[in-house]
Amino acid sequence: MLNAICPKCTIRWTLDAETKLALVTAGIQPDVDGVLWLWCEACAANDEAARRAAGKPKPKRDMADEWAAICPVEYRTTGEGGETDFERVDQFRAFDQDGIGWSIPGLSSKAAGPKPRPVLIAGDPGTLKTRASWRIARAAFDCGNKVESFTAWSFQAAYQDAAGQFRSEAWMAGLLKSFILLDDIGKSPWTDNTAAAFFELVERVCVNHGRLVLTSNDKASEILAILGTRRGMSSAIEGAIARRFREFFLMVLSK
Repeated sequence: MLNAICPKCTIRWTLDAETKLALVTAGIQPDVDGVLWLWCEACAANDEAARRAAGKPKPKRDMADEWAAICPVEYRTTGEGGETDFERVDQFRAFDQDGIGWSIPGLSSKAAGPKPRPVLIAGDPGTLKTRASWRIARAAFDCGNKVESFTAWSFQAAYQDAAGQFRSEAWMAGLLKSFILLDDIGKSPWTDNTAAAFFELVERVCVNHGRLVLTSNDKASEILAILGTRRGMSSAIEGAIARRFREFFLMVLSK
């Protein structure tokens, strides 16, 4: 007889001579103590089920619940149990595929194309900027991207919380692994260190081809002044940030 231990649940059992012979013939040998480390039938079955589940898409209900936890009800479509009539953002459909699609891995139908680009949707209040940005976020979500969303106010709060716990770098690194939606830039005042964190985020997104969608009532050329960061900022740094917007961002004017 040969003793066996399951490395998963540590249950012990005894193998009969026939099973022992089959394992030895297959090249599976016991350790120096004469113990064979072998998954039990229950653990082997659970592992196989987990492997199969990992290769399958999430059930629609699970995805619906997950999306509901991310997207405010006002910006979910009526089909998602929300308030947005999808046809109201129809003007963005073609642009999503031809332009913004490049910024979302898996969204573009073309085999190859430019690297992802951050997006700035600018325009007057009431021109559906936020609703359109959430449609883009949904496309990213459907392609398997984690979605992190902020308003200008909640970005300030989240960064200050992370900085207060001395984990701002870890917070920033975590954001860069996600699809980021930052709504209404310039609407709420930021402290100087939050504004600096925002520009650091923009810098890292640009050089690492990250996924970022910004909305603002103001054009990119006005954002620096609106955030109040010209105060104490060298012209060289300010110019570098302005170039990031000009050279890397896909600009959309919402009318």
